[in-house]
Amino acid sequence: MVAAARDTAPAARVIAAAYADAAVIGALPPRCLPAVAALAGAHGCLIDTARKDGRSLFEHLEARDLARFIAECRALRLICGLAGSIAMVHVPRLRELAPDVVGVRGALCAGGRNGRLDPLRLRSFLDALSGRVGPPDRTTRRRSGAARLRGGSAA
Repeated sequence: MVAAARDTAPAARVIAAAYADAAVIGALPPRCLPAVAALAGAHGCLIDTARKDGRSLFEHLEARDLARFIAECRALRLICGLAGSIAMVHVPRLRELAPDVVGVRGALCAGGRNGRLDPLRLRSFLDALSGRVGPPDRTTRRRSGAARLRGGSAA
């Protein structure tokens, strides 16, 4: 797949994904992903949840397993991302784990994962990830929904 992506779009960066609930759906265990992704020439790895049943990434995998995944990605020079029913309550764990990318949808949308992006929820989430406290600063310019954690920046 990586080769096909490069043939189609040479500048494309492929992110390989595994599911935190892989055992339930018979998929590749997340612990195997970094080695497979590196061998395939992918740019990075992401763990998400396959079943959108409200159970978060953290209900499927232990923090030590996620830390090991992140460390292995970094050792292999792969960017790493975490997603899967991420909510504001998970921010302290995300800050501690410090993945390169956090995938969030439902917690930032009015009406759940299929709703519209709520700018105030987005700002609050980005502020929490960066360690800022207090009400959102309404004068801050808009940013995209992708939060980059390494180095303390949010984009």
